[in-house]
Amino acid sequence: MRAIRFLITALITLSCAGCGTILHGTRQDILVTSDPAGAVVTDGRTSQKTPAVFRLDRGKEHVLLVRKEGCEDQNIYVSRDISGLTFINVLFWPGFIVDAVSGGMWRLSPENPFVVMKPVAE
Repeated sequence: MRAIRFLITALITLSCAGCGTILHGTRQDILVTSDPAGAVVTDGRTSQKTPAVFRLDRGKEHVLLVRKEGCEDQNIYVSRDISGLTFINVLFWPGFIVDAVSGGMWRLSPENPFVVMKPVAE
């Protein structure tokens, strides 16, 4: 009887878990580098000098602004694509709902954007 309860509990737990949320979380680290280094990157909340790591929500797209004195401002567009882990949820469909709500079903790209700063034209 105990084994049956354990099995039922395990199956319910697995069917409600989101594979993407469990395996890679709801946020993703994006490493921004630039040439020359030391450009200021902002995500609208925080600013850092390159090389910089931003921990971004997987559930939405982002625009990072890159600035360096004497150079043109540049934007990095971070888009989201469906993570391959989402397809595992075909077996455990409630997990798809968990991943969709939490943002765990997405993968952000580019993961390591590199920006070449262009001098301001005179």
